[in-house]
Amino acid sequence: MKAVTRRVLLLAGSLMLFGLASCASNASKEELQQLDERRAQVKSMQNKVGELTNEKKRVEQEVQQKKQKLDQAKKEKEAVLKRLEEIEKANQGAGQ
Repeated sequence: MKAVTRRVLLLAGSLMLFGLASCASNASKEELQQLDERRAQVKSMQNKVGELTNEKKRVEQEVQQKKQKLDQAKKEKEAVLKRLEEIEKANQGAGQ
């Protein structure tokens, strides 16, 4: 995630420098095309960062839900084992 953000910032910085350099002289068609390509790349990378951020949030929520289910299952297991132990004690007491 940091690598993507770092790339976006690096690309944006490159665009700014490229833009400043092209402002100093008349930009050629090729330079303008490169600038447009870079802008498209920046936009694409920003979209990707947004998608990855959303995916991260979704996965974190999923992990949290699974942790809650696991905690609930542990509590239920503990209760069942306790009841089983009580039944065994009751059976042993009744058998004597």
